[in-house]
Amino acid sequence: ADAMQMQLQVGQQPPLAVKVEEGQAYGRQGNGEEWVELEQTPDLFAPGGDPLGFLVAMENVRKLAPGDQGMDDFSMPAAAQSVAYDSDSISRYAFALSGPKYARFMKEQMEAELRRKGELPPSMSLSAANQYMEMTGHGEMWLNASGLPTRLLVHVEFPDETGANESISAEIVTRFDGWAAPSDGMWSQLWHDPTLMLTQPSTVTGISPQVAQGMGMTLGITLLILGLFALLLTHRRLWAVRAAVYGLIIVSMVITPLLQTQQVSAFYDGQSARVLEAAAANLESKVETAEAAMFNPHENPIQMTDQAVASTAPASTTNSVNIAQTVSDCPTITETTDCDLDGLLDQIEIHQLGTFVDDADTDGDFITDYGEVQPFTVGGQVWYLDPRRDDSNNDGLSDSVECAARTKLDDDGNIDTTIDVSSVVCPDTDADGTPDVYDFDNDGDGVPDNADNSPFSTQTVTDGKFGLSLANYQNDKHIAIDFQIRPTAEQHLWWVNSYADWPDNDLQGQIQRVTSESLSDLGDMLLSPVLEITIPHDDANPTRGLPVQDGIDVDSISATTPITTWLDSDAVDAMAISVTEADPEDGTIVVYVPLTTAEDAVGETPVALAGRMLYEVPSGASSWGAEHTVRLLWLVNGLTDGCEVPDGLDEEAADTYCEDYANWTSEQTVLQTYYDDFRITSLLVSEDHGASAAAFAQTSAGQYYDDDLWHLADVLQRTFLTRAVDQTTNQRLSVQDIKGHLSDWDLTNIYTQEFFDLADELAMIDALTGDEILSFLGDARPSPSSGATATVLYVGEKSRRNISLVQDGVSFADNSALIDFADIEVETIGSLRWAPYAYTDGGWINADV
Repeated sequence: ADAMQMQLQVGQQPPLAVKVEEGQAYGRQGNGEEWVELEQTPDLFAPGGDPLGFLVAMENVRKLAPGDQGMDDFSMPAAAQSVAYDSDSISRYAFALSGPKYARFMKEQMEAELRRKGELPPSMSLSAANQYMEMTGHGEMWLNASGLPTRLLVHVEFPDETGANESISAEIVTRFDGWAAPSDGMWSQLWHDPTLMLTQPSTVTGISPQVAQGMGMTLGITLLILGLFALLLTHRRLWAVRAAVYGLIIVSMVITPLLQTQQVSAFYDGQSARVLEAAAANLESKVETAEAAMFNPHENPIQMTDQAVASTAPASTTNSVNIAQTVSDCPTITETTDCDLDGLLDQIEIHQLGTFVDDADTDGDFITDYGEVQPFTVGGQVWYLDPRRDDSNNDGLSDSVECAARTKLDDDGNIDTTIDVSSVVCPDTDADGTPDVYDFDNDGDGVPDNADNSPFSTQTVTDGKFGLSLANYQNDKHIAIDFQIRPTAEQHLWWVNSYADWPDNDLQGQIQRVTSESLSDLGDMLLSPVLEITIPHDDANPTRGLPVQDGIDVDSISATTPITTWLDSDAVDAMAISVTEADPEDGTIVVYVPLTTAEDAVGETPVALAGRMLYEVPSGASSWGAEHTVRLLWLVNGLTDGCEVPDGLDEEAADTYCEDYANWTSEQTVLQTYYDDFRITSLLVSEDHGASAAAFAQTSAGQYYDDDLWHLADVLQRTFLTRAVDQTTNQRLSVQDIKGHLSDWDLTNIYTQEFFDLADELAMIDALTGDEILSFLGDARPSPSSGATATVLYVGEKSRRNISLVQDGVSFADNSALIDFADIEVETIGSLRWAPYAYTDGGWINADV
C-alpha cells in the first residue's frame, strides 16, 4: 500500500492517529496537530507494516454464505453492514488466528529488520515471543468481485503481561479502496511508445530507482569478485599468490570467529541496554499513571475559581435517571450542557472528573456523580468520594454500603437526581477520624474490611468466654453459626498450626521420645486453636441443640444417656466437629470446633480465627435451655512414646523387653491445653429452610453449542433470577415450576433431573456433584461417541434466615449473646451454573473449562 492510516478515539478524548507513508510511520494526537515521526511502525494494526499481515496466521478458513451473520464492524452502520452481508458482489471468509504462526511471522520480520540494520549476527536467531505464541483471535476477510480485499475485520487477544493491570485485546477494522487497475504489459507499452524505456524506465519495468541502485551495486561487487577469482586462477602457480591466499584463509579462520563473538557481544549489550531503558520507561510510566490515577480524598476534584459555575443546582432538575441510561439524543456538548442531568456540567465531567456525560452514576455505586464530589467533614478534615470508583478506597465494600445515606433511589430503583445529598456526612463507625469510605477497618477490630464478615461491628469479651443462647428459631432446621474471633494478643494468630520438635531420646520427663516418628517433617508437636463450647444438660432441650439420629425419641434422652446412642455423628463429622462427654453424671457435653485463619487479602497476613458450629433443635425440645459457654482453646497435639510388655514372656525377657527401643511405639495425644482471651469480630447465624435444584441437558448436541440450553439459560436469567411473577399463578417462578414451562418456551430438546426437599445448601451441592449426575447425562445422551462433550445447566435456590452481629437480632448483655430470629424473614437466593462434561472410556466425566 502507498499509505495507511489508523485513528483511535476513547470517549471524548482527542483522537490518536497513526499513518505510514513510504515505510515511515507518523503519529499525532488531535486532528489539528502536526505529524511526528515514529521510531517504528506499530505492529498491532499492521503486522510487519502490512495490514494483511494477520493472514499469515489464519487457519480453519471457511466461506460465509450470503446472509450469514459475521463479525460486527463498528466502523460502519448496522444497516449498511446487513446490506453487505446479503451482497452478491462480496465474498466473505471467516478464519481463526494461530498464535504460533503469528509468532513465527513476527520473529522472521524482526530478524530481517535487525539483520538489515547490522545488529543481528548471521549465526544467531531470535526465539518466538510468548506474548505472540499465546495470542488468540479470529477474523473475517471481504473480497470484491475481482478477488481484491475490501475489508478485513480482526479480533485479537494477547495474554496478560507480568505485572500488567489488564490484558490487551483489540478489534481492528481495515478498509481497502482505490485499487489501481492492472497496467498493460511491458512489451505492450514499449510497442506503443519505445521512448518510455528512456523517459520512464521505472514505470515500464516496475523497478524503482532505489531498487535499481541496489541491483547496480550488487552487480558491480559480483563482477569485481569474478575478476579477482579469474586473476587468481591465471597466476595460481606464483609463490606470492599462493602465500597471499593461504594468509587470507588463516586470517579469516582466526579473525572471523573473533568478529562474530564481538558482534554477538555487541548484540547482547545493545539488547540489555534496551531492556533496561524499557524497564525504566515502563516504571516511570507506571509511576506517572499511578500518580495521575490516584484520587486525593481531601482535594476538591473540581478545580475552578467559582464553584457555582462548576455545577448546576440539583434541586432544579426534575428527572430520575436510570443507572444504565444512555442518552442517545443528547444535544451537542457546550459550555452549559448537562447531558445526564446529574447536576454537573458536561465540560466539568469530561475535562476534570473523567466521568460519563450520559450517565448520572458513572461508577455504578447508586450515588450520583454530583453526590460524590460534594464535600463533608469528618475528624476535622474535608473529604470527597471518588466518582470514578464504586469503592473509593478499594477495601471490598462499595461506597453505597459504607455511605448508604448518599444513595438516593426512587420507587423503581432508579437514581433520583432531584434529591440534594450535599449535606449528608458519611459515617465513621469506629470514630477514628477517618470515614468508613476511606477506612480499611471500619469497626477498628483489627480485621480489615476485606476479611471481616461484620465490618461495621465488633464485640469485646471479658474473662475469655461468653454465653450463647438462641430464641425464636424454628425446630428441625439446620442452624449454622459462623464465628470469627481475634486473640487479644494478635501475635497468637501466627501460632496456628505451628510445629515444634521435642528432643530425641528423652526418657526423663512426662513426654518420652525414642522413635523417629513425627507428625510432619517440621516436628512432632502441633499447636492448633479450637472453639470450645460447653453445653450443660437441660430437660427443656435434652439434645443440647445437636443433630439427632433418625428415629430417636427426644424424650428418651436423659443426662446420663451416652451421646453415641443418639448423636448424628455423620452430621458433626462432616464439619470436623468433635463432641465429648465432659461429665457423664450431669450430662455436660463439650464440643470442639476447629478454627482456621482468616487472612488479609493484601499480604495474606492472618487477621482472625474462623469456625462454624452446627445446631439443629428437634421439635421435641421446648426451649433452648441453659446457655452455652464459648471459649478459645489452644491444643498442643504431640507424639509420646511408650513400651508395653506383652503377655507370655518369662521374667528375664520381660525385664529387658523395653530396653530395646524397637519395641517402643508412638501415640498421638493432647499434651497440653491453654485458654486465651479474644474478641468477637464477626458472628453470622443462618437458619436453613431447605433447597431445591434441577439439572438440564440437551438431548442432542448442537452443531457449535447447545443452543436450546443457552436459550433456557437466557430465559431463566430474565425470569428466575429477576424474581419475575408468573402471570397465570401470580407466584414467583421457582425451580419446581421450570420443567412445566419448557414447552411454553418451545424447548422440547431438554432432559431434566430435579432435586427437591433438600435440607440445606450442603445437601444441594452434594446432590449436584455425585454419581447421580453422571447417570442423568447417560439418560440424556444415551449413545454418545467417544470424545463427545456435553454441558449441564444447574439451577438452584436456597432459603434461609440470616442474622449478623450488626443487626438487632443479636444482643449482648452481661457477657452473654442472645440471637433472636423473631423479626427475621426468610430469604431465597437463586443461582445458575454451567458444568462441562466429556464422554470417554464408556462413561461421562467432568471436563475442564
